[in-house]
Amino acid sequence: MLQTPTMNLNLMRTFVIVGQSRDIKTAAEKLKMDQSNVSRNIKSLEEIMNTKLIIRNHKSYIELTESGKVLFAYYEKAYNLLFLAEKTHLQNHSLDCAKITIGTSFNCDSELFISKIDGFKKKYPNIVIKTIHLSTRDLFDRLSQYYVDFILSEKIDNIKKSSEIKSIDLFEEQYCIAYSSNYYNLSLTDIKQLNSIPLLVPTTNKKVRILFDEQLESLGIAENVSIESDDENELKMYANLGLGFALLPKRVVKNSDLAYLDLDIHVTIAISYVGENLTPSNTEFLKIWK
Repeated sequence: MLQTPTMNLNLMRTFVIVGQSRDIKTAAEKLKMDQSNVSRNIKSLEEIMNTKLIIRNHKSYIELTESGKVLFAYYEKAYNLLFLAEKTHLQNHSLDCAKITIGTSFNCDSELFISKIDGFKKKYPNIVIKTIHLSTRDLFDRLSQYYVDFILSEKIDNIKKSSEIKSIDLFEEQYCIAYSSNYYNLSLTDIKQLNSIPLLVPTTNKKVRILFDEQLESLGIAENVSIESDDENELKMYANLGLGFALLPKRVVKNSDLAYLDLDIHVTIAISYVGENLTPSNTEFLKIWK
C-alpha cells in the first residue's frame, strides 16, 4: 500500500478553495477561517511539497504556479470525489438532499429540455436543479473533474475525453439565417446573398460556426462578421434590431417575427456524463433521457 504520511485533508481543502477563489479573503470566508490561518495552511503545504504553489499578482489576487496548477488539478478532482462519496451515502437514505448540476453550452429553452426537467421535478420536487453556461470544452473539463454532473451540449467527436465519459444523442439541431424584414428590404432565398452582408454569429470555437465558415468559404462568399456571441437569445435580439443576419437554431426563430433561410447545417445535441459519477439522484435523472 502506498504510504502518504504527509497527506493532510485540511491542507488539501484549503488549497482547493484558494485555487478556486484566487483570493485569500474570499477563501477564508468560504472556509470560515482567519486569513492568517489560510496563508499558514498554504505555506505548510508548500513546505511539504517542497515547492512554491501560489503567487500574488500586482492586484493581490492569487495565481497558481506551474507546480500549483498540476497539484490543484489532482486535488480538486479528489476533493470533488469526496463530495461524491458523501452525496451517494446521503442519497441512499433520501433523495430530498440531492442537487444536480447541469452544464450547458447553448440556451436551454428547447421544448425537450423543458419537458424533461418538468417531468423530473414533478416526480422529485425536492431535488435541486442547477444549470451553468460555459463553452463545450470548458464543460468537459468540469465534467472530468466531477464539478458538474451532466453536460447538455453540441456533440464534438474529437474532443479529448476520458474513457469514463459517456454520451446519449438527444436531437439534431437545424440551423438557419434569421433576419428582420422590417430593416432589410430583401427576401433571402440563397446563401450566396450573404456575400459581404453583416453577420451575427457564434464564436469560432463552436462547431456550428466552423461548419458555417467552411460552407461560406467553399462557395466563395466574403464573410462580414459584425457581432460574435454564444448567447442565442442575444443574437436573436440583435437580428430583431436590424443589426445583421444571425446564424441561429431554427427552434429559436420559429414563432418569431424574424424571416429566415434554412441552411444545410445540422449539429447533434447530446447529454454527457461520467459513468462512475452516477449518484442515486443522477441515475434517476439519466432515466428520463433514455
